[in-house]
Amino acid sequence: MDFARELKQKSLFEYLLFMYQVEDVIRACHFDRSAISKVALDRFGSLMGDQNQGVDWFLAMAEFMELEKIQQFGHLQHVKNLVNDLNQTHLRLTRSPKEDEYQGLYYEAESVLIELRRRGGENSNVVELSLIGIYGVWLLGLKGVTVSNETRQATEILTRFLALLSDLYNRIELGEKELPE
Repeated sequence: MDFARELKQKSLFEYLLFMYQVEDVIRACHFDRSAISKVALDRFGSLMGDQNQGVDWFLAMAEFMELEKIQQFGHLQHVKNLVNDLNQTHLRLTRSPKEDEYQGLYYEAESVLIELRRRGGENSNVVELSLIGIYGVWLLGLKGVTVSNETRQATEILTRFLALLSDLYNRIELGEKELPE
């Protein structure tokens, strides 16, 4: 689907959040092809461009999820690979003496990440924890749950952190910036 491809090129973290949503939508449809087609058109039709191609893309994602046996939970392997790639970039940026802005933003996000890790994300890397935090707050909003100002601020910090990381990642991928060793 063109939208997903463009989003991935523009902002990897937004693409990953989109993919989390796609996986959840497919699970909510219980992998029923007609339900997936309907929900895909209802919720994402305006983003699809060619709607037939968009529906086919959603159905292909459902097939991949079944092949990878993640019908109940988990993420597609290509999503996990991208999270790990982004985290590897994060690790290298934190060690670079030239990345003061990035390191400052990471330092700001660290207290939020410590809290998320304490609440059950012991085995998650920094990028995955950030995505889980942002996605969780987004889901609460969909359910009409009011989040505290503290939670809203924490989400904004994580969003700024991942936005900068994604921007640096994209610049590195395009050859506009060198990845620190």
